[in-house]
Amino acid sequence: MAPVATILGLLLVVTFLANYLTTTLPNQMAANDLGHEIQVENQLGNFQALLGSVARAGIPGAPVLQPISLGSDGAPPFAAPDGASVSSIPGQPPANISFGVVSTHYAPPTGWRENGSAPACTLTPPPPNTTSINCGGSAKSNIWYNFAGSTNYSFSVKGNGKVSFVLNFSTNSSTIAVSAAGGAYNLVQIVGSYNTATVSGTGGANLNVTVVGNYNSVSISDTGGGSVNVLLVGNHDTVTISNLGLSHTFVVAWGSYDLVSPSNSGGPYIVYFNGFDAVNPATPICPYGTAALTDNVTGPAPTGSKVTYNNTALNNTGSPLVNFPYTGWTTIYNVPTPGVCIFFPHFAAGGASVFAAGLLVELRNTYAPAAEVAFDQGAVVYAQPGAYPIMIDPPPITYSQGIATVFVPAFLDTVGSESGLGTAAVVLHLVSTTRFSLPGLGWILDPSHPLKLVFQTPYAYAWAHYFSSLPAFAGHVACAPATSSACQGPYESDGSLGTIAFSLPVTSLSLVLGVFSIALH
Repeated sequence: MAPVATILGLLLVVTFLANYLTTTLPNQMAANDLGHEIQVENQLGNFQALLGSVARAGIPGAPVLQPISLGSDGAPPFAAPDGASVSSIPGQPPANISFGVVSTHYAPPTGWRENGSAPACTLTPPPPNTTSINCGGSAKSNIWYNFAGSTNYSFSVKGNGKVSFVLNFSTNSSTIAVSAAGGAYNLVQIVGSYNTATVSGTGGANLNVTVVGNYNSVSISDTGGGSVNVLLVGNHDTVTISNLGLSHTFVVAWGSYDLVSPSNSGGPYIVYFNGFDAVNPATPICPYGTAALTDNVTGPAPTGSKVTYNNTALNNTGSPLVNFPYTGWTTIYNVPTPGVCIFFPHFAAGGASVFAAGLLVELRNTYAPAAEVAFDQGAVVYAQPGAYPIMIDPPPITYSQGIATVFVPAFLDTVGSESGLGTAAVVLHLVSTTRFSLPGLGWILDPSHPLKLVFQTPYAYAWAHYFSSLPAFAGHVACAPATSSACQGPYESDGSLGTIAFSLPVTSLSLVLGVFSIALH
């Protein structure tokens, strides 16, 4: 009986071990691998929070230390821990950030000091304080001259149909006469108010006239087929135009209560009235309400002429707010996308590349599917080859009703790699913090230039899927190439990248860019 009992006992032990090795141990190790994944996710989530806090504090040199556990728990003596590696995300190019800013300070030109060149012409009196230039001889030449006079001057420039003029007048309550302009290009600019001016061209001269100021009256005539282009910036300006050729006449007006008086002959007129108040420019964003409807044309024009009123609203029936009695015109009442008014400084900020911030932990699981947990430019992402990546912790980008808050980390270095079963120490130091808080300090955001954020990532599907689930981002986030596996999934660990592009119309922006040096220890 003893041998039988021994054999039965051994069989029980073998059965127990077999069951443990084939069922209990794999389940336990799979649970250990899962626990390791959760541990790494939590560590990178903590890493995300640390970077944001240190960057916002803005103390150069401030350190960040984040341990990354590379090994899972084992089950000795039957199963060793599963290892992992940590490295930079391979092949990840820089991110890109851009947006537009507009000064709230209205800065029209204020004039010029007297100087210029008028060869073969007579200047009276000789400079300085010249008020008259006569180029009535037979010579063909190009002249440019800046006239300057405070008030109540009488300026005269006379050509011979062969002279091209570039003339600037800085004056108020003065009379200006420019006659017999010729040549292919002529420019007359008047800066000031309460001036009365006449400008005439001949021989097919092209006339370009700019008027900046209020209560100016300008009469323009052209013969011989040249074009006439007029820019008005001001309130209560009047321009009377007689263009006898077949070329177009083009007028753009920024202001209120401006009038354009056409002649019913020659080529068609194209007129744009942009609602603005040059006397009280309260905001740099145009058009101003229905201010354009205070402007008007004052008579019939050749067939094919068009006048456009750019407003922010029509009345509640959708019909125009003015009655238009003149023939020859097509009248357009337009509600354009708001943009920057003339003479408000504006520029595109950013636009430069920002170093990518990527950290990849590859989990070399034996009892669970191999997986990756990545810190991806502010986000924490989980991915398995052949499955769809998941956003664990979204990037610090929020947006609602035109208000955006953004934190973008940037790493100056790649971190190399470390693998094994121990603990890797990710060590960073803050190099710099750049902040934008708008509106503020005399600047606002340009509504015609949305906030654009562009990231390239192997986990583009996770980004696109997460942000498409947020109503505020609907229509403002795109993934490209749209049909690629990077955008559509499932995830392929072949290094292919998708581009996530945000285009957010913003009225308020808080942007923090934190630049860090990074190393593994």
